[in-house]
Amino acid sequence: MNSPSEQALGADAGGKPLPPGADHVRNTRDAKSVAQRIRKLAKLRTASSITNRAIIRSHSPAEVYRAVCRACVEQAGVELAWIGIADVASQCLVPVEVAGAAADYLENSVIAIRPGGAEGLGPAAIAYREQRAYFCNDLEVDAAHVPWRERAVGHGLRALIALPLLRGGAPFGTFSAYGAERNFFDAESVEMLLEMADNISFAIDQFDLAERRRLAEAKLRASEAMFRTLVESLPQSIFVKDGNLVYLSCNENFAREIGVAKERIAGMTDVDIYAPEKAEKYRQDDLRVLESSTVLEFEESHCHGGDEAHVHIVKAPFRNDAGQIVGVLGACWDVTAARRAEAELSRFAAEVDDLYQNAPCGYHSIDADGTLLRINNTELGWLGYAREELVGRVKLPDLLTAESRAIFAAHFARFKRMGEVHDLELDLVRKDGSVLPVILNSTAVYDAAGRYVASRTTVFDITEGRKLKQERALQAERFENLSRRLVAVQEDERRGLARELHDRANPNLAAIKLILGTLAASMPASVLADVGAMLHDARGLLDDTAAGIREICADLRPTLLDYTGLVPTLEGYAQMFMKRTGVSVRVKLPREWVRLAPDVESMLFRIAQEALTNCAKHACACSVDLELEQSERRLVLVIRDDGFGFEPEALGRTGSMPGLGLINMRERAEFAGARFFLSSHPLSGTEIRVELDEPGGFGDNRPWQHPAATKGDGADQTVRISLSASATDRC
Repeated sequence: MNSPSEQALGADAGGKPLPPGADHVRNTRDAKSVAQRIRKLAKLRTASSITNRAIIRSHSPAEVYRAVCRACVEQAGVELAWIGIADVASQCLVPVEVAGAAADYLENSVIAIRPGGAEGLGPAAIAYREQRAYFCNDLEVDAAHVPWRERAVGHGLRALIALPLLRGGAPFGTFSAYGAERNFFDAESVEMLLEMADNISFAIDQFDLAERRRLAEAKLRASEAMFRTLVESLPQSIFVKDGNLVYLSCNENFAREIGVAKERIAGMTDVDIYAPEKAEKYRQDDLRVLESSTVLEFEESHCHGGDEAHVHIVKAPFRNDAGQIVGVLGACWDVTAARRAEAELSRFAAEVDDLYQNAPCGYHSIDADGTLLRINNTELGWLGYAREELVGRVKLPDLLTAESRAIFAAHFARFKRMGEVHDLELDLVRKDGSVLPVILNSTAVYDAAGRYVASRTTVFDITEGRKLKQERALQAERFENLSRRLVAVQEDERRGLARELHDRANPNLAAIKLILGTLAASMPASVLADVGAMLHDARGLLDDTAAGIREICADLRPTLLDYTGLVPTLEGYAQMFMKRTGVSVRVKLPREWVRLAPDVESMLFRIAQEALTNCAKHACACSVDLELEQSERRLVLVIRDDGFGFEPEALGRTGSMPGLGLINMRERAEFAGARFFLSSHPLSGTEIRVELDEPGGFGDNRPWQHPAATKGDGADQTVRISLSASATDRC
């Protein structure tokens, strides 16, 4: 394809060769044409010179556009010159500078740059899209100018050239010039305008470059200011040295530390600041950084005011924009407080570890499988193992007895869910095979997702406690046996004393009464008249004494209790109690009963006797209910009065002593394996309840059934006798 200048000299707008003699520019040889051509070139040179000066002196693209368009119109004789910039949004060329007499030619014109449509086929659009020069020396025959031909001719425009403007190598607009006559643009004109378009593109690139440089410099200044601010605000001391290890700059912290003004640091060396030995050491450090291109980091200690101070120092290569090492960048800061905190933390950690390892109790942790993760020295000493024998190797259940292993399995799954377990008794097996009884208390550790991680477990040796517990149980058993023996001995003594009183005192009293009767019968009437009253009183005293002895014997040990059993004894004692005290009693006894073991019958009788005695001594009740219920599985004795009661909770308070009667009743019941219940209220009386269950199930062998058990016949009995309960003393 021919160049624009070749097209101007030997081709029409469509690129077809011109017929011989048609090119008036090259073929004219007369002097007038040569002179005109010289003047035209001179004007173009002037326009180009003005354009070049404008490019050099202008401060914005708009100034360049204005200078170029005016120079083309005023100096080069162009009828119309304009510069259009592509608008990406509208896909059109927007005129930004227009000069010339035909400037209104562009008003209301749409110059599209996208292909398709008449507007998109114009010269400027072609020059923009194809990035080449487009010119035509006869607009009346140019097919690309059809949409604007009539307007162009009307404005006196006969020739044009459209040149692309590039920005960074890509089109961003066009430069167009119009001539008022055909064949206006010759080869020299085209070359000159091409040069002007190139200069405009160069100028725009320079403006862009300058803008980028300006932005970069502004960014660099801002970055430098930010860096300086950052360096000054850092708690570290910062310094920079050049390749000869001469200080270039530093921050205020470093200047204050070495005692030199910040402005004076430039040009100094370490010899000017430090002692010779330290300066030489720093020089060797800097040389290592420069030669090895590595970061050097170390710490120094020195005495400051009698205290040891620690300084952390970092030195790194300082590089230029090309990546070359040109110096040393250093930073140092006081880490004395941190080192003291580390030492204190280390000491505290050692104390905590010592407390953990040598605590008076054992500590260990296990994972979700039960494997030991940690264990302290105390527990290791108890078990006789070394730490490496257990940690990460052995599961806790492997250290338990078979019975404890089952207990652990029953609790471990729940522990991992609930997170804690308290006072779990287990038996550990020592390395020598002996058993170590312990109590465990554990809390669980979970991760962020709530999954079990480990346990925190305290272990207490309860060997002595278990021995003491066993000893207490043995002593309690001995005491219980002794108490039972004492009760049995007491009953035997009561029985013996009652028998002695009955067998000896009563016969003697009866004999004395007979003797007195015989004496009275043998006395003369005169003598009997004098002593008869005395003899009568003596026999009355004997009767009263005999009745008292019988009551005493009944209190000591009712004969009925040994021969007929509990039910008749309670009935008889209630009747005697009514006669002696005058208190109303209601007795409800079972229709059929089974003889109980002697100690059980004695226990129930003594409790009933003690309760009735308390009522007689301290009561203001109108009546007492005494009930005995006996079934295959349970025996219940109830003594209930309607007198003034008391507050059972007050018996244990300061200043209030529980009565011995209540203590005796409770102890008697518990010795026999029965349950003792006491309920009372100051306004509703008192109820004593004793319950005895068949221990170990039912069968022919009943622990509380008398071997010679007999059954009595009779209907339910209710003996109404006056009986009262005391509200003042339940002793």
